[in-house]
Amino acid sequence: MECDEKTNHVVSLDLSESCIYGSINSNITLFRLVHLQTLNLGSNDFIHSQIPSEIGQLSRLTHLDLSFPGFSGFSAEIPAEISNLSILVSLDLSHNLDFISSDGLLKLRQTSFRGLVQNMTNLKELDLECVDISSTVLANLSSLESLHLCGCELHGEFPASIFSLLNLKIINLCENINLTCFLPDFHPRSHLERLRLFSTSFYGKVPPSIGNLTNLVWLDLSDTLHNSTSSLSWIGRLTQLTYLGLAAWRDDCKLRMISISYNQLQGQVPKSLANCSSLQLVDFGNNQITDTFPSWLGNLVELRILILRSNHFYGVIHQKPKTKGFPSLRIIDLSGNGFIRKLPSLYLDMWEAMKSIQANHMTYMGENIRPNFTDVDTYYREYDYSMTMFNKGVKLEYDKIQDIFLAIDPSNNRFQGKIP
Repeated sequence: MECDEKTNHVVSLDLSESCIYGSINSNITLFRLVHLQTLNLGSNDFIHSQIPSEIGQLSRLTHLDLSFPGFSGFSAEIPAEISNLSILVSLDLSHNLDFISSDGLLKLRQTSFRGLVQNMTNLKELDLECVDISSTVLANLSSLESLHLCGCELHGEFPASIFSLLNLKIINLCENINLTCFLPDFHPRSHLERLRLFSTSFYGKVPPSIGNLTNLVWLDLSDTLHNSTSSLSWIGRLTQLTYLGLAAWRDDCKLRMISISYNQLQGQVPKSLANCSSLQLVDFGNNQITDTFPSWLGNLVELRILILRSNHFYGVIHQKPKTKGFPSLRIIDLSGNGFIRKLPSLYLDMWEAMKSIQANHMTYMGENIRPNFTDVDTYYREYDYSMTMFNKGVKLEYDKIQDIFLAIDPSNNRFQGKIP
C-alpha cells in the first residue's frame, strides 16, 4: 500500500498473490478509496466470481490489474462500468481461465471492444488475453505501447492502421483464427519489439519493409500468411531477432533461397522446408539452432548450398541416408557444431554434383526473378547468391559464387576416425 505524502490518501494498493479467496463484496471499503491510482488484485482466488461493477467508481485509476495466470480468477461479463476509467494507462484482465477446458471465463459481449476502451485515450498497455470478446477490433488506441489480444475469439478485419502506431512495442493477436488483415508497410521509426500473429487468418504477402523493424526480438507468423512472399531477404536486417516462427511451407512452396545467418535464432530447422522442392540455398549459419543433422533436406534435388556453421547441431550423421542424398549439393559447411563419430562417407559418394566441373561454362549461382504480370509489385532482375565461409580462421565473403565452386567444411566438430 502507498499513500500520498501530503494528503495521506491511499493511491496505490498491490494485493497480488496475497492468497485472497472468495468473491469481492460490492460494499467493501475498497470502493471508497476514490483517490486510488493503482490497483493490483492479480493472482488471487476469486472462485470464478464476477468483477464488481463498483470498480468503475475508482475514476482516478491509471493502472488496473485483475489478471490471473491460473484457473480460479474472475468470470462472467466484464462490467460496462470499467469504461468509466477514462484515465487508465494500463488495463490487464488476462488469463482468467476455466480449470477443465482452459477456456476464457471473462466475456465482453454486452459491451463491445470499442465500448470498453473508447474513453481510455491515455491507454498504453492493454492485455485482454483469453477474454472472450467475439467481435471486431475497432477503437482509438493511438497511445498504445502494448496490445495483447491472444485467444479472444476475434473476427473480422483487424485495423491495419494499428501497425503504424510508432510507440507500439508489442502486438499479440495469436490464436484468433477468424481474424483477418494484411500487413501494411512498416515505418523505419517503428519501435515494435514483439509481433505474434500465429493461428490467425492474415492474408497477402509479408512486406519487405518488415525489415525496418530493427528492434524486433520476437516474430511469429506461423500458421498464417500462407501466400507470403518467396523472398526472406528482410530477415538479415533484423539483427536483434531471437525467435522466428514462419508459416508452415506447403507443397506449393516456391522458395528458392533462405538466408538467415548471423542472428540469434533458436529452436530447430522447420520440417516444412521439405515442401520447398525448389530450394537451392539454405544458410542458417551463426545462430543458436539446436537440432540433429537435417538429413531430410537431402530430398531437395535442387539444393546446392547448405550452411549450418556455428550453431548447436549435435549427434551422429547417419551413414545410411534414407533420402536422395543431396544430389545437387556443391557446398556444405558443418563447422562449429557438435557432430560426433565418423564422417558420413556414404553421403560423399552420393554427392554427384561435386564430381563434375564444367570449367567451360563458368556462371554464377543465382536466380532470375521473372515478372509476374498479375502482381504489379514484381519485376525482373538477376539475383546472385552470396555466402560467408572460413578458411583457417580467415573470414571469406563471397558476393558471388561461381558454379564450379566446391567446398566441404566439417571442422570444429567432434568427428572421429579416418578421413574418407
